[in-house]
Amino acid sequence: MTASLELPWLARHAVAEPVEATLLIHGAGRFLANQPRLVMQDENGRPTFVCARDSPVAAAAGSFAVLRLRPRSDGGPVATVVLAGQLAADRTHPLAMSDTAVLTLAAASIVIEQDDPGSPTVIQHTVCPQHYASAGPDALAAAARSLQEHMNDAHQRRLREFAARRAGLGDDQIASAALTDLGRDGARLNWIDTSGAHIAAIVFDRPAHGPAGLARLLHAQLCARR
Repeated sequence: MTASLELPWLARHAVAEPVEATLLIHGAGRFLANQPRLVMQDENGRPTFVCARDSPVAAAAGSFAVLRLRPRSDGGPVATVVLAGQLAADRTHPLAMSDTAVLTLAAASIVIEQDDPGSPTVIQHTVCPQHYASAGPDALAAAARSLQEHMNDAHQRRLREFAARRAGLGDDQIASAALTDLGRDGARLNWIDTSGAHIAAIVFDRPAHGPAGLARLLHAQLCARR
């Protein structure tokens, strides 16, 4: 999976499930999001903030802002996702009331900063806004289908070896094996051995976020010696 395809997933994942979120507003200051007084939501990839109408964040509508996010790690390099753009008040949002303001961040720039384990430098990657917008849940399902087909077509030996370990049999006793129902939380493995047909669940230890994370988690399960 190339970086150009993987990075938009990482950015979308950071907006959907950030471990840490910091909003820096020009002229207003620095604010920690996902706190009682400033709640951040993911509105189809657009960061949306809910706060008290008399708060400094609400008063900053129209200002330039930078949102720094730390996503949950799926085993890849530690990253920070940085979205920059203009804050706009959303007065038609269902949560916008007399005492509550809702603002959205229209990101004109999306950058991913990745720590380089071999040096003190930080590697920066720019994410195309169009790629970011298209990296939604439906695309994850498409990536899972593609990976599943690839495993069944090109990695029969590995699937049979995994089935043999699960069944406590030798590899030569597995007639065939097929991966099904691959998704962010795991998959199923169907196989036929000397005693008939069987199905086993493959459960990831954490949800997959993006194609590379999905491939890493599946690989870890298939290679686990247990």
